[in-house]
Amino acid sequence: MTGLLFVFLSATLISQSFMDAMSVVIILFMLTMRFTHRTRFQPLVSASSGLKEAAFMGLWLLVIAIGLRASPHLLVNFSEWKWILNLGFMYWFLNYYLQTRGTPSMTLSFWQPLYWVLIACFIYGAISYATGIDLFKQQPLTHGRRFAGPFDDPMNFAHIYGMYGAFLVPFVLEAISEWKHKYKKTKSQILSVIAFTVTALSVALTLTRGAWMGLSAAIIVMLFIYRKKFGVLITAAGLVAALLLYGTSTTFKTRVDQALNPSQSYDSERYNLWRTNWEIFTDYPVFGIGHGDYKDYLPSYFAKLGIAEDHFQSHAHNQYLQFLSNTGLVGFAFYMTFIFGLLFLTYQNYRKHRDPLFLGSLGAQIAFHVGSLTECNFERAKVRLVYLFFCALSLSIAAQLRTPKPTV
Repeated sequence: MTGLLFVFLSATLISQSFMDAMSVVIILFMLTMRFTHRTRFQPLVSASSGLKEAAFMGLWLLVIAIGLRASPHLLVNFSEWKWILNLGFMYWFLNYYLQTRGTPSMTLSFWQPLYWVLIACFIYGAISYATGIDLFKQQPLTHGRRFAGPFDDPMNFAHIYGMYGAFLVPFVLEAISEWKHKYKKTKSQILSVIAFTVTALSVALTLTRGAWMGLSAAIIVMLFIYRKKFGVLITAAGLVAALLLYGTSTTFKTRVDQALNPSQSYDSERYNLWRTNWEIFTDYPVFGIGHGDYKDYLPSYFAKLGIAEDHFQSHAHNQYLQFLSNTGLVGFAFYMTFIFGLLFLTYQNYRKHRDPLFLGSLGAQIAFHVGSLTECNFERAKVRLVYLFFCALSLSIAAQLRTPKPTV
């Protein structure tokens, strides 16, 4: 099972197709375990909450179905909610794995294979970035001078690796703390620091501002939770570094100026999509226009707002506006309850158990949600799957820690 876990994690860092295939393998594996070892799926939050969780998900799906009642794409759009199966089976897999190992969590050294994969992906991406050639396809990069590792899309790469970068922060803090106390440096500690450094650098080189904000916010919040003094110091250092980069790096300055003056750059397209989705929401405030049906409405709303007919058509480039316009206030309330419930559960368990994996998972979730301010992360299956993994990790460790262990 350890091999399957790390093959899955490697897939999330390398390829969308590989990622999808491995998520199916995990589902098939757990179904096989169900009928051969009699392992049962357990409720996500507590032994008495199974019906409540099922009711919550069922009502959420009902809201989506109501919004799609007149949709010509009902089955296609509704099928996107198979992510619920991904979350459920990943939680079941991790929970069963921890039970099999007989431990409620994983140590820093356990994650060594992940460190190696992150480092290898950085090396691959650095060679592609330096040569301007996609090494796998043996053709020029389609995304210009933006780091994308093994991915074709620097945006997806940035948001996925931003979550992994946040996840590694507690491991780096643990390593630094032990070095400070003059303990011997271990291979795992050194690798974790290298993996975090190259992952953070990768995210920076993607020039994806949403991922910059997400990873920065995650690091600051985690450090304030870990030790307030660290949070203050890193926040101050980060502000100084940002000001220095703004004054010395033309690329960084351009990206910031584009965000501050969207009408003077291609960011005006994102601004127009925000305006359009807000207008849709005000017209359909309760159940929205139907999840995924925005493309059928954009042309008429562009005309209503005086936006050019040939304007770029896309999702809202803001996950919260996307839920408001597509599923209305009711669907938005379900989404916010879902994400804040997972954040609270993760934070609460970290405060109670001080397990660094809870802090890392919390950081990954924060990076995802802050990144959702400028991107529809939850609509991007590859980014969402990684987010769901970190949610499942928190849920499974919490389940193991609350399960009473037999006494000898």
